[in-house]
Amino acid sequence: NRTYQVENCFNNKSSLVFSGSEDSHIYVWDLVDSKVKQKLRHSSEKISVVHSLSYHPENDMLLSAQEQYVYLWSFQEKND
Repeated sequence: NRTYQVENCFNNKSSLVFSGSEDSHIYVWDLVDSKVKQKLRHSSEKISVVHSLSYHPENDMLLSAQEQYVYLWSFQEKND
């Protein structure tokens, strides 16, 4: 990050790291192989920092904030 300090957090299984960014995305990293698994885009019209993240301790849900917007993300595991 160039201008802001942004938060990151683990999911409730401590297998993923969620990180905010200055490009309006949340990056989801696999903790073991250190690769980006997914990139979540905030839907505001302009690019701005995703500065706050908090994962629910029991349910697969993430709360994130970007300027005056708050987002609640809900996840489901894929069955391969």
